[in-house]
Amino acid sequence: MMEDDRRTDERLLDPAVFDAYAPPEIARRVEKVGVTKANMEFVPLATLSVLAGAFIAFGAMLYTVVMTDSGLGLGPAPLLGGISFSLGLVLVLVGGAELFTGNALIVMGWADRKVSTMALLRNWLITYVGNFIGAIAMVVLVYWSGLLEMGNGAVGSTAIGIASGKVGLAFDVALVRGVLCNILVCLAVWLCFAAHSVTAKILAIVFLVTAFVALGFEHSIANMYFIPIGILAALESGLAVPGKPRSRRFSHQPDTGNDWQHRRRRCAGGAHLLCGLPARQGLNARAFAEIPRAPIIRGAAKAQK
Repeated sequence: MMEDDRRTDERLLDPAVFDAYAPPEIARRVEKVGVTKANMEFVPLATLSVLAGAFIAFGAMLYTVVMTDSGLGLGPAPLLGGISFSLGLVLVLVGGAELFTGNALIVMGWADRKVSTMALLRNWLITYVGNFIGAIAMVVLVYWSGLLEMGNGAVGSTAIGIASGKVGLAFDVALVRGVLCNILVCLAVWLCFAAHSVTAKILAIVFLVTAFVALGFEHSIANMYFIPIGILAALESGLAVPGKPRSRRFSHQPDTGNDWQHRRRRCAGGAHLLCGLPARQGLNARAFAEIPRAPIIRGAAKAQK
């Protein structure tokens, strides 16, 4: 026991512990881990992929709550939101889950011919589907938890606003923002391989994740949570589906003339993007972008006062 304590003390006093790995060593570590990931068996890979989707959803939940009624303006609000969203990637990288966007770095092993093309595509397919399952599972749990009702329905309004802003993007804009986002995600993973401690990893993650959130880039796995929860929030407002009784959720919010039209458009646009279903009444990205993005549940309440 005393020998173990002595070794621990010696390691803590070693200056190398506080220095980052050099870039060539980082590259070797990333490549080695990428080979391991590519050769992982199906069950652990699928399980860790589902967990990664759930972890990212936790960060998205926190982001939604933090952004609700923040009133901080364009700069400080997304900066604070980015710090909160960092929770998701911290859980993934420190916890050891399998995230599709981070596993893009497996290409380093593929480029060095240590990972086959089929193994690379297999990993990406399993992680993408697993991330989707994990994110959707969290959507269901959040829906039943009543989280959307926090702040007299304000969190649900924020979820709708976030989702409508995302599905309102033109395809090319969303694609480029997704590419830019994953550059920063991969840099966060890269810097984590330079770290010797959990604290250093968290610091590396927080700055880069905060950057892509504040800059308005699009994280594909996070959107697997943001868009479906926005659809559910709109449906459960009781304004989205005409001809059906109002839901008990958000039922305290008064109705106005065109609110259900806005909600129906948001739901149809989200379904069109998420599932590839044809949106009704000719709704497209341009028309969807014209929908007001401000939260409308609380706005409707104010209009009735």
